[in-house]
Amino acid sequence: MKKAIATVAPAVAKAAPIVSIAVLLAFAIAYAIGSAPLPLHAAGGLREVEPNGSVNQASQIYVNEDMFGSIANRDDVDYYRFDIPNKGSVTLIFNYYGGVPGHRIRLYDGENRELFSVSINKPSDIFPYVADRLRLPAGTYYIRIDRSSNNAFDEYCIHIRYEDESFGHYENEPNGSVNQADIVTNSVAITGNIESGSDVDYFAFTLGASGSIALTFDYASGIPGHRVRLYDSNNSELLNEYIYTSSTILPYTTPWLRVPAGTYYIRVEKFSNNNAYGDYYLSYDYVDESGWNYEREPNNSTNTATPINVNALYTGNIYDGLDKDYYSFTVSGYHRASLTFDYRYGTPGHRVRLYDSAGKSLLSDTIHTSGAALPHTTAAVDIGPGIYYIFVERYGNMADGDYTIQANISDGAPSPIATPTPTPMPPNQQPPTPIRTLTPTPPPASASSSAVSGFEARAVGAGVKLAWEPLSGGVGYRVYRSLSPGGSGDSLTDFHIAHNEYVDVNVLPNTTYYYYIRQVVSGEKTHDGVREELGPATIKKMVKTANEVVGGGLAPPGGGAAGGSSAAPRKKYIMMAIDDRYMYVDGDRQEIDPGRGTAPLLHNARTMVPIRAIVEGMGGRVTWREASGEITLDYARHSVRMWLGNYNISVNGEQKTVDVAPMTINDRTMVPIRFAAENLGCAVGWEDATQSIYIVYY
Repeated sequence: MKKAIATVAPAVAKAAPIVSIAVLLAFAIAYAIGSAPLPLHAAGGLREVEPNGSVNQASQIYVNEDMFGSIANRDDVDYYRFDIPNKGSVTLIFNYYGGVPGHRIRLYDGENRELFSVSINKPSDIFPYVADRLRLPAGTYYIRIDRSSNNAFDEYCIHIRYEDESFGHYENEPNGSVNQADIVTNSVAITGNIESGSDVDYFAFTLGASGSIALTFDYASGIPGHRVRLYDSNNSELLNEYIYTSSTILPYTTPWLRVPAGTYYIRVEKFSNNNAYGDYYLSYDYVDESGWNYEREPNNSTNTATPINVNALYTGNIYDGLDKDYYSFTVSGYHRASLTFDYRYGTPGHRVRLYDSAGKSLLSDTIHTSGAALPHTTAAVDIGPGIYYIFVERYGNMADGDYTIQANISDGAPSPIATPTPTPMPPNQQPPTPIRTLTPTPPPASASSSAVSGFEARAVGAGVKLAWEPLSGGVGYRVYRSLSPGGSGDSLTDFHIAHNEYVDVNVLPNTTYYYYIRQVVSGEKTHDGVREELGPATIKKMVKTANEVVGGGLAPPGGGAAGGSSAAPRKKYIMMAIDDRYMYVDGDRQEIDPGRGTAPLLHNARTMVPIRAIVEGMGGRVTWREASGEITLDYARHSVRMWLGNYNISVNGEQKTVDVAPMTINDRTMVPIRFAAENLGCAVGWEDATQSIYIVYY
């Protein structure tokens, strides 16, 4: 006897309705005089009513009951219609009783849109075949069954398992766009599922006040394979999380993110090759911080800085390597100023700076070692009346917990003090009306200083490399460049260079430039009206760049002028050498791995580097997952995923291979820098003579 599917899933199958003898007799009489075939229950279910070869002729099928039918010949097609009264989940179950199947099954909605398609035609197919769950709105739907291969003309059974989800928290399909997003509620989990590789689910929520949020994702059907992203109403991506490995701890909660009032969108989609089509559970948690001393996101520029009161504690967090926090305060009169920083979530990884309204750095401290004494208070500096900006960014470790910052202001009289090295504000964050701008004519030379000696300039793959003998008695150097031997030229940087090497990467190929160096004897003291004091200029060096320049093909962010043009965004560089534990980040000499002596090395003709220092030096983010050995590099909307000992990498979701796998050396993860950097949108050059690597980026 054929086994009905209803008996396979008794929990969801209804008992067949009892058909009275009178009704049976009426159908038998109608059948005898030539009307439609008799739609009686057979073996615990209904039988198809032929002809049913089109939507208009579709046989009625009832949810949670069996329907029997057969494909009579190669040209036969069977259509079935079913209705669901409320939104809910639908699972299609198919059984075949004649050996090797040869069927194709498709599901359509009332607008003839295909929702599901599968071919069941292999001897290895397991019966009954149970499709992945579909979440559907109320309405009418159609099933089409036809022959896909093989002469499978024996009887089949089709069953639609339906669960009413009109009560509870379930996604409402379709929700594949921002305009169709389901509304979700704070701390209430919603159930959804990704029905296919092309399915996308959107959810929306609105915050009435600024605060902190975190997303929680859970999956109960095996190994997850999902990507979860968060956007604001301007379509700016705020979070991008990959949840797809067997070692992922579920439920997974994202780092807390501080956001302003507004509407936000969560996007869930399939990621990786895992067949993660079961139900997932998604929620967000929100803490209203509008009445407390918290940063107000976005505050990533001086124009959006969070206003604070002096001598009061404020809480913020750096949620990734690209996040920056600005705070502003105003003082009248003359004072002594310092900053107090604290972090309670393990090892800190932060840099704090204080700027005046002209963009000049008054103090700068890094707090990033496990032995750092916390809370940490910086040295005090003298300040006068005006607006000041505190700048906090990530430095070194991935420290994404909350920090606290306080501007300490005490009374004091103005007094001449040594001006610290003027560290520039980060790119694109300069105040709109700086007090001082660079002019084509440099200031006159100091009579008390001597000219820089040993100046050399030569073309390299990344542009022009400059080096000179260090000169004592000053605070740094300025590098000038012009296009003619008689031109005075412009300073290549808005700030002076602390060390005696620099690489000019903002050049055009096959172009002649003229360079000279001047020592910065003393820095500018804006509030005292004192300008920067410079030493004599060196003799100019003429250099013609190569026919091709590393980074010449890089696209400026958001478009812009071609490389080397005055209108183009300025390119930056990182330079390092084999077996040298120091690197240059746009002219700033830094230890690659502070205190550990880690240096780049060659392995199978590939340059291996401790990647965290490089990516974070560019302002990117490195994530290490010890359980799976996965390294994720994120920079400027590029994402590269690598695994220890694995030659396969993922670049923005696309699978690629490398010829040298990431490895651990001296307890440090080393990766092939060329593959990593080029796939993050950077350009990489190599100089044989000095065994130096150049990474050029915007």
